[in-house]
Amino acid sequence: MGIQAAGPYPPLRVQGQNPVYAEMMLSNMGAPNSETSAVAFYRYARLMSMREDGETSILFHKVSVVEMHHLDLFAQLALELGGEPRLWHCRNNRREYWSPRCVNYAHCSVKDLVKNALEDERAAIRKYERQLACIADPGLAALLERVLEDEREHVKLWEEVLEKMDKM
Repeated sequence: MGIQAAGPYPPLRVQGQNPVYAEMMLSNMGAPNSETSAVAFYRYARLMSMREDGETSILFHKVSVVEMHHLDLFAQLALELGGEPRLWHCRNNRREYWSPRCVNYAHCSVKDLVKNALEDERAAIRKYERQLACIADPGLAALLERVLEDEREHVKLWEEVLEKMDKM
């Protein structure tokens, strides 16, 4: 089970400032479906699963570290693209700050937490794939594709964890 894709991240290079791309990166940082939400959820899931399933709790923590790295990359990209790297996004032409309400705190079991993680990772993949379809900046696209590889690894990881839980 991999926590992240093999190989290094490409260098952080963009062709220049681009407010549209900056907004995409800000969304990746501070929208309801964002890296900040992922980090907050994984922290919660780690704590809630600690007593019941230490192995899965450790996986939640390890994945959160990768998501924190993605958050940092998106913040740097937003800045390079001309954005202000706050935990916010634009919705209906208005800025909205990230809120803990963006995190699904429902807890029934460790298996439910893993299912939530899997669903969130799949949603992130769909979002980043939509963004890639609009991005013409090769440096930005390369970095986003590398982040996507990590998210795909997370999907495989949580699918394997669920499969293992189903066999128990």
